[in-house]
Amino acid sequence: MKKLNWTSNVFLNSFKIYEQKEQIGYLKKVLFKKIFQAEIFGKQYTFISKGFYRQTTEIYDCSNILIGTLIHNGFIANSKIEINENITFWKYVSSFRTKWEICEDYTEEVLLKYNGFLKSGSIESITNDDLLILIGLFNHYKSNRISNYTITVLAVMVVIKVIDKLV
Repeated sequence: MKKLNWTSNVFLNSFKIYEQKEQIGYLKKVLFKKIFQAEIFGKQYTFISKGFYRQTTEIYDCSNILIGTLIHNGFIANSKIEINENITFWKYVSSFRTKWEICEDYTEEVLLKYNGFLKSGSIESITNDDLLILIGLFNHYKSNRISNYTITVLAVMVVIKVIDKLV
């Protein structure tokens, strides 16, 4: 079993993945676009999301070849993952969204377990498909983006209040 850790910035739009204390990957949102750039163990990927309520995300390798698709439900509480004709599923397993996992389609065998809250967490993997590690964090971002926008709006409101009191 592979044990990894991850960290994120406060807006959950940039992740770093570590094995022991060495960074082995990252996932980073491109500003003002529905695009993420990612890398793990030297392999680069691009995630491009399309749609609004019922979103899909296409995954491209470093040669711009489509290698996978994520199909999100409306509230992004779970997603179907299709990579090179293999199907897996991503889902939250705790009501506070602090634990989530990726499972095989038919056997429901758990391939990856994630645990974390806001800025850091852990990953346990029994699969050799490193792209799935990135997908688990990507879906965590997608499901929490509304919370991210709320935090940003609240931060701006606090700054405006502080400026109002100073003037």
